[in-house]
Amino acid sequence: MALIIALPRAARIHWGTNGWQNAADDETQDAGLGLHGFEVTESVLSQVRSINFTFQWRDTQDWVGKDFLVAIDGANDAGPSNDDAPGSR
Repeated sequence: MALIIALPRAARIHWGTNGWQNAADDETQDAGLGLHGFEVTESVLSQVRSINFTFQWRDTQDWVGKDFLVAIDGANDAGPSNDDAPGSR
């Protein structure tokens, strides 16, 4: 599983993990259908509790002026739950 940040036009993504640690800048890529995207890979997501990001539009150089936070739920790493299986209660 990966996290895709999809935007309507090209942007520089400033992002970090677990409260802006290891901050980096990356560019979105044209994903077709009028979208530009940046992918945070499964190898990164599997090692963190959160992704922080903001972005700068490439055409105007304007920053969006807001920080975003995506919490990563590590509980899904264990695979599907059998809680709803017959006889599990």
